[in-house]
Amino acid sequence: MSDNIDTMVQVKVIRRIDDDATLVEWQGEKYPCRGYISWSLVNDNMVNLSDLDTAEPYGICWQDHIDLASLTHVLVSALYKNDLWTLEDLRQKDRRLNRIAVKTVGSHVWDIAKNEES
Repeated sequence: MSDNIDTMVQVKVIRRIDDDATLVEWQGEKYPCRGYISWSLVNDNMVNLSDLDTAEPYGICWQDHIDLASLTHVLVSALYKNDLWTLEDLRQKDRRLNRIAVKTVGSHVWDIAKNEES
């Protein structure tokens, strides 16, 4: 018998689709989680942890795809591509640094999402 059987977890109901499908959000060990469960499992915004363990996942599990190694590679490549090699380069191109970082990380996230879709 599972230890989760009587552990109740607070959920936020995102959208009730029908009696068989309700999108809920709860706090996982490290990150928030979303999944579909039956409406009948929700009792005053509380759900048994064992029921959440079997929820149909919603969205992309970013923590399975984004790690320091993958971000390091794309960011370092972007820094070199934009001629940022020295502290003086950073001083001269300081305004570009944030734009480069945001664009690079954003592109990386989009690539992950596109791969998940296919």
